[in-house]
Amino acid sequence: MNAMVFSDGPLRNWPEDTRQHFPTGTKLRDAIEMLEEKHAPIKHLFGAGLGFQLMRIESDMIIEVTTYLAQAGITALPLHDAVLVAESKADFAARAMQAHFERGTASPGAIVSTVFWQS
Repeated sequence: MNAMVFSDGPLRNWPEDTRQHFPTGTKLRDAIEMLEEKHAPIKHLFGAGLGFQLMRIESDMIIEVTTYLAQAGITALPLHDAVLVAESKADFAARAMQAHFERGTASPGAIVSTVFWQS
């Protein structure tokens, strides 16, 4: 899917180190059709070369969330598409992430989960 989002045009070959993750004999066209079916609402974006733009939007959102948490006195470490916070602040951080996602995308579709690690 990432290759399809970053690609400027339809995929013509399997992305490197990808074929082995599909059942033997799966054709690229079949894999593309499965992904398009699974992600139908955004399939029109596949092949549009939007990968880096989407990465920038995600980065801007996580910076906004981290800044908001800092202003609220919560120490947060951004980690890709997540923030690491104290367990006692997890619900606050999850609500902040959800709110920033909804404001930035006009969509309620964020998946926010909390995971706790013990050291």
